Amino acid sequence: MAKYSTVLQREVVNPETGELVTIESSKTFTTKITEDKFYMTFIDYMGPIFGIKPEAAKSLLAWLCAHAEYNTGKVSLSAADRKQICTDLQVSNNSITNYLRSLKELKLINGEKGTFIINPSVFWKGELAARRKLLEDKDIRITFSIG
Repeated sequence: MAKYSTVLQREVVNPETGELVTIESSKTFTTKITEDKFYMTFIDYMGPIFGIKPEAAKSLLAWLCAHAEYNTGKVSLSAADRKQICTDLQVSNNSITNYLRSLKELKLINGEKGTFIINPSVFWKGELAARRKLLEDKDIRITFSIG
């Protein structure tokens, strides 16, 4: 909790003299500071680290991250979504399936049948407390091996 102080000023008329008098008082209050609701990642820089190929797979991952639910990382990929992605990325539906499989193999996403969860160890859209809880409850982890 953050603590703030403010000085309040009021002008009142002194009933005895008729003079305008300024009265100052100080008020201290606390408020809970909430986190900004944002999503940020640098997939172009992360792609080589994870070995994401081809370029369209990075674009698919960016689409999934942008459409993930706040505080859960869940994203539903409907048939209409797949069709739009195919048009936008100029790839086939089979390519989308292959990209999803490779993203799953890299453990960047998890799920099947059109419902996926973005790995909160790497990408997150939501409050940090919700991310911590999800990481405690779920067995979705990324490990790097440098060889």
